[in-house]
Amino acid sequence: PATFLVVLVVALGILARWWFVGRFLEGTDNAYIQADAVVIAPKVEGYVAAVLVADNQTIKPGAELVRIDATSYQAGLALADANVGAARADLLRYRAEIERQQAAMREAEAEAATAATAARQTSIDAGRYARLAATGADTVQHRDTALAERDMARGRLTAAVAGAETQRR
Repeated sequence: PATFLVVLVVALGILARWWFVGRFLEGTDNAYIQADAVVIAPKVEGYVAAVLVADNQTIKPGAELVRIDATSYQAGLALADANVGAARADLLRYRAEIERQQAAMREAEAEAATAATAARQTSIDAGRYARLAATGADTVQHRDTALAERDMARGRLTAAVAGAETQRR
């Protein structure tokens, strides 16, 4: 009876060890085991803010596994928005500058047209005073004044044409 009791206690000990530990151990004849391994790669980089799955949890394709901290992306978005705002401001400034240059060009062209008209008129007047002075109907002083005014008008015309040309560039 004592031997039987010892054998029974040893058998119950072995059975209990198998029940609580041994049945969970994997064994193999050729040292290979099978496991499903999946490589997980992020689509974006960043710091992990939260892990949304537990170890050995079954998941479905497309399930969210981790949440990435959005702080760096929000900062990048704010910077991009600021750059867009700066570019829009530059665009408005360039458009205003173009309008200012076009107005200056029109002004220079108008000045050139006015100077051309004045040059034509002073040329006509100079010719008239030259003929009158040659016949003695008017003084030489009036002729000289008309010739000087003609030459000044031609100078103003040359300057106005140059100014218009500069504005076109």
